[in-house]
Amino acid sequence: MEQTHKIKNLICGPFVGELGWELLSWQPLCRRYFIEAKPERAIVYTKPGRKLLYQFAEVREHGLPDYESECNAWHDLPKHLDEFKKAIADLKEEAKKLNNCALFSPETIKKLNEMMWERGSPDLLHGDEKLAENKVGGLRNFVCLCVRDREMSDFRNLPYENWMELAERLMEIGWPVVFVGAIRNPADWKPPAGSIDLAGRTTIDECLSVIARARLAVGGSSGLLHLASRVGVDHLVWGDSNTTLRYHETNWFGCRVKYLPTGWRPRIEDLFAATRKMLEES
Repeated sequence: MEQTHKIKNLICGPFVGELGWELLSWQPLCRRYFIEAKPERAIVYTKPGRKLLYQFAEVREHGLPDYESECNAWHDLPKHLDEFKKAIADLKEEAKKLNNCALFSPETIKKLNEMMWERGSPDLLHGDEKLAENKVGGLRNFVCLCVRDREMSDFRNLPYENWMELAERLMEIGWPVVFVGAIRNPADWKPPAGSIDLAGRTTIDECLSVIARARLAVGGSSGLLHLASRVGVDHLVWGDSNTTLRYHETNWFGCRVKYLPTGWRPRIEDLFAATRKMLEES
């Protein structure tokens, strides 16, 4: 960001993309602009329940529809382009009301699916103890199973029964289990007795605060595993070979990260063995 005069107010947003991309590209870039511009105040517009992602700024909910997200925008952006442009135009009008205001919006991204993390300044995120306490009490050093259950690219979703079996095996060897993430079919979601089920029951801020207490986060490549990296928690990830490099290159805070190049449906035996090994070595 070129700066010719002192910027008093920095407005960023509105961000409507995926959580992973918000953590890898958008948030670090907003923070870099904040560091460089040194404004008296930064205001970030994003989805509800994400204040802890922007601990350098005042966070406001953008109030836009919750359409399916992809990368740094909505999945079917051409269909919603008018809403997207209007939201940015509204922020521009708000910026005009403030003195010495700079606006950083998604329209500045040349390619909405281009990773920008190398240009940003990521910070180690910190959970809120009260939020965590409300969800898991005094529990710490547990295994956090991060469930992905999205309609988009649903081949990446691990079947519910696989999650249940993994949780049961971990509890059999003495590890507490906490589920986080989103589920589409609550009637079919039946976590084993003794586990703590927070799937579909947290904001991102609450999820961040819970993961920050975990000994290990486990899941297929998703925003929640990038969230684990940003709070400095060791994590075990699976997926395709294209995502391997991303987790290692964005491991900015020195977590132990193990990647299983087994595709999106790893065998439970392999998944349990890898999880157990990481726990024993930690």
